[in-house]
Amino acid sequence: MWSRERRKTQRKLARLYVLVGVLLAFLLAVLMHSSVLRQGQAIIVERAASEAGLIVELTSGFVRAYSVFGARHPDGKLPNPAIFRAEALKNVEQGIRDGGRFSTGVVGLPGREIRNVAEDEHMRELLDELESTSAVTVSELTVKNGQDTHRSLWAFKATEQACADCHNAIQNRTGADKWEVGDLLGAQVVDQNIDTALANVNKTALVQAVLLFIAVLAIWLCCLYLTNQRRLNRKLKLLATTDPLTGCINRRELYERVNRFKKRTNGAVLMLDLDKFKQINDTHGHDAGDEVIRHFTSSVRASLRATDWIARLGGEEFVVWLPDVTPAEAMSIAERFRIGAEQAIVVSDDHVIKYTVSIGLHIVQNQTPDLFDAWMKSADEHLYRAKQNGRNRVAWDTGQAL
Repeated sequence: MWSRERRKTQRKLARLYVLVGVLLAFLLAVLMHSSVLRQGQAIIVERAASEAGLIVELTSGFVRAYSVFGARHPDGKLPNPAIFRAEALKNVEQGIRDGGRFSTGVVGLPGREIRNVAEDEHMRELLDELESTSAVTVSELTVKNGQDTHRSLWAFKATEQACADCHNAIQNRTGADKWEVGDLLGAQVVDQNIDTALANVNKTALVQAVLLFIAVLAIWLCCLYLTNQRRLNRKLKLLATTDPLTGCINRRELYERVNRFKKRTNGAVLMLDLDKFKQINDTHGHDAGDEVIRHFTSSVRASLRATDWIARLGGEEFVVWLPDVTPAEAMSIAERFRIGAEQAIVVSDDHVIKYTVSIGLHIVQNQTPDLFDAWMKSADEHLYRAKQNGRNRVAWDTGQAL
């Protein structure tokens, strides 16, 4: 039941981790899309403004050329710049047409007509902005004929008194209504269709966002897979090296550790065997027997040092390795194990179970680890003697000093 609940919890966590990865990938994709779109739009607007400036320069060049030409006309009349500007715009528009992307024209302030008077409120606001600041141009993104358009207004200001006097003479302005140096005479409007460019940027941003989403999600899932594999490998290693009932190392891991010994060593080997364990199983059942084994190994492991080992050899038989202990210390530890078992009480299904343990002790003094089997055999012989002498006791080689 516990294992089933654990697997259910792990599946829930796995789904949660996948959902977190999807949300993370989606968030990064949205940020990528927004960033690429914003940068792309900025580049398009900057390029549009630069192209509009070139168109205005081209227009101004035509105007100056026509004005000089007109000023030399035989009838000696002062040329009307608006006429020449209109003619210049026609030539400019013919030269800049690129699939209908560009259009240009002139707009004047209300009451100061140049060619087209700004009749809508929004255009008047743009002209007022040009008039009230020192800006050469103002621009905006708008919609024209259902398509995204970059619109820029480029100021025509009276830069010198001769310019103002010329316009005053043409329009018969006198008194307070006369143009002054610095006045806004009007503006050239350049509209550029950027609908296709923005659509391309949108596509690019979408493609990059989708690719980023796939990449982040793939990396996330790979990390989850590798993490899960690492967890499974640890679990498999644990299953291969430990006893599932007690958590002690098994015989295989015991010998793996012994094989890692590099030099002569001192210590003690203890063989432990629960007394009359078959009787416990027969009387109280195998579940109760398992509970006794778990209780015993838990108490032994609680008193071991970090360098000590306890391995389950099978059934109710265990081996303990105590490195770097004196014979007296080893005997004291073994006796502590015996007394702890003797005083233990295990309750299983309302039954109180008492148990004891017999221990065989072999002292290791400056010996090579390839003799470990011999040490265990010696400890096992002492264990057999402890059993023969009445159980619940520790037996050792009486020829060794303790």
